[in-house]
Amino acid sequence: MPKVVRNFDFAERRDCVRYFHDTVCRYKQEFVRVTCDNYDFESIHDISIRSLGGRDKKVKIKCTDDDFSVHMPELGYVNTREGAFYLKRKPIRDQKGGLSPQYLTFHGTRKPYNFGTSIIFEDCGLQMLENKYPGFGVADASLEYGVLDSVAFAKHLCVRLQNRWTKVIDYRGETAAIYDNRAKEWYIPQPRNDTSFIKAILLRNGVEVK
Repeated sequence: MPKVVRNFDFAERRDCVRYFHDTVCRYKQEFVRVTCDNYDFESIHDISIRSLGGRDKKVKIKCTDDDFSVHMPELGYVNTREGAFYLKRKPIRDQKGGLSPQYLTFHGTRKPYNFGTSIIFEDCGLQMLENKYPGFGVADASLEYGVLDSVAFAKHLCVRLQNRWTKVIDYRGETAAIYDNRAKEWYIPQPRNDTSFIKAILLRNGVEVK
């Protein structure tokens, strides 16, 4: 990853708090939660970091440290206990560094139980950031056995139940393929400009489309 140039020349402590508090950034290539609500900070640039799951103790560092970075990966599907939801950044980041969960939008059949400022800080959020997903076979089986009604199996791919009899695959939150129960095969419902690309990306992830 290219080195990110930082110029956090904050005039006041509150500027640092506004920019970093309650965000996700990277420290030594690991994703960390950043808070700025401690009262023992001695410098304008002091911040606290801890693992996203909250298992580690807070560590005080400076946002100017070479190992600290606000560079974040592309977002995508996050698997929660209530199903899969597609997360995207809103256009306006409100002068926030790193990734601020409160400035996300989501696509899903219903609102996640813990969506908002907490979902990105849980293990499911970390799995999404680190691009860790079950294979298509596991995701499809979860639907077959009624465990969930939607499961992401890649950063931008999700299989879900449209109704009791119909399974669909979404790509970036939009329907890409439908399962034909009679023919026992996946098909693309209508011609699209990126049909070849969709077929290729599905095949790469274990789904053959007719």
